[in-house]
Amino acid sequence: MDYIATQDIPIAFIQETWLKEVKNHTTAVIKAHGYNIHHYHRSSITGGGVAILYKSSLKVVKIHIPSEPTFESISVKILLPDHRSLLASCIYRTGAISTFVDDFDEFITNLYSKSDKLLICGDFNIHMDEISKTQKAFEQVFSSYGLCQFSKKPTHKSGHLLDLVFASPNIVKKNQVTVLPISPDYPTCDHSRLLFTLNVKGMPSQTKKMIKFRNVENINTDIFRSDLSNTLSSISSDQSSFEQKIVRYNNEVSEILDKHAPEYGKMIRDEPDSKWFDSAYKAARSRRRKAEKTWKKTQTENDRYYFEYLRTYCNNLADTKKKEFFKRHFIKYNYSQKGLYQFVDTFLDNEKSLVLPSNEDFQKTVNEFNQFFTTKIERIRQSFRSDSEITQDTPSPVPGFSELSDFDLTTED
Repeated sequence: MDYIATQDIPIAFIQETWLKEVKNHTTAVIKAHGYNIHHYHRSSITGGGVAILYKSSLKVVKIHIPSEPTFESISVKILLPDHRSLLASCIYRTGAISTFVDDFDEFITNLYSKSDKLLICGDFNIHMDEISKTQKAFEQVFSSYGLCQFSKKPTHKSGHLLDLVFASPNIVKKNQVTVLPISPDYPTCDHSRLLFTLNVKGMPSQTKKMIKFRNVENINTDIFRSDLSNTLSSISSDQSSFEQKIVRYNNEVSEILDKHAPEYGKMIRDEPDSKWFDSAYKAARSRRRKAEKTWKKTQTENDRYYFEYLRTYCNNLADTKKKEFFKRHFIKYNYSQKGLYQFVDTFLDNEKSLVLPSNEDFQKTVNEFNQFFTTKIERIRQSFRSDSEITQDTPSPVPGFSELSDFDLTTED
């Protein structure tokens, strides 16, 4: 997750997530980095699972596509600002290859019934680098729908091309997919990472914010103290009102500060940080990034060794910071069961949220709610008896008793 957030990737397709629940600590970490997730998981057995991670600023709706027995899938519709949309799917083939081609053909047919702009990524477990009957049949399926396959280099450690990127024309920018080397950070992963850019408008760019700062360390304290003293003496002898003195004080002290330590502005990347992040970890991560850039530029053994050392140091430091964070909060909520449960729900992604029906059209959902309550009120009104029925059922006065109609006001006595 740190790699996705660091590289500012707006949407990621993940196979073999190994998730067993809809929400857990992993989904909480994803959301802490400013991303959301839609995924398919195996609840009973280990392994498998597919997920689509996307920046929270993106408008993404999960859609239902009938599942097939030979592969796992998750599909979403990416809503773009120009009122267009892109249908994206993540695939992981798990079943027999003999029936997979027909199942995948049916799957694309269902996708095309919803949109003609498609993006399909996944681990298909088919050796596309070797000519075979299955490879040709599979190639014929996706090409018959006008889809292009952009992965050209081996993506598995065994030297085969298994991970594929399909898209409609003009969806992948420059029709290029970059295959990165298998990362030593994840020794259990035997697949390469694939990077590509979507040729669509409206994808979130790198979020930045302006910060302002002053270099107060370089202030000459003697001169600064003298200027402040002169200003305060002048203000104290001023015969103006108290409010006017306050305004003059603020203005003149601000001018003195600007003179000795001018205010500077700087644009930085604005990315949400996990709650356990602190200045020590941020500084270590910054050194790691700098070392990585240096190594990629020089390609020397010394720079590579230094980068790997800082990478290991950052990973160990992150584990330590997480443990300290959770330990502090468990101690904090030691005598508050409610607070402890709320804290646990936070990092297990069990926070309560407003649940609305799954619908791609929000206005349609609003209209359905309105129609439901309107119909309900009409039924309740129809269940009431009419005025004539109520009048007929009114009991006659009891002999010897007068009807109470006038009342005296009460007093304090």
